[in-house]
Amino acid sequence: MERWYAIVKKTTGEAVSFGTDTAEPLPPHLEAVAIDHQPARGERWDAASRTLQAVPESNPLRDEYAASTTTDQKIDVVAKAIGLR
Repeated sequence: MERWYAIVKKTTGEAVSFGTDTAEPLPPHLEAVAIDHQPARGERWDAASRTLQAVPESNPLRDEYAASTTTDQKIDVVAKAIGLR
């Protein structure tokens, strides 16, 4: 089984690349984080925990916003979400 790595910015944890090989040496601002498997569809990199996380299947607010047909409806959805209505 191949070993996979996320190449991340040391200061933020933001991933810049994924792969089975790493440059030696890496530039000083980057580090290699070993991960269990190749990143798959439905996963995203979480910079805070420096791990792959499953992407939620649905986001009710996003779904309601997308279903809104007018600008006023979209504003209403957002206003309710942030407690203005």
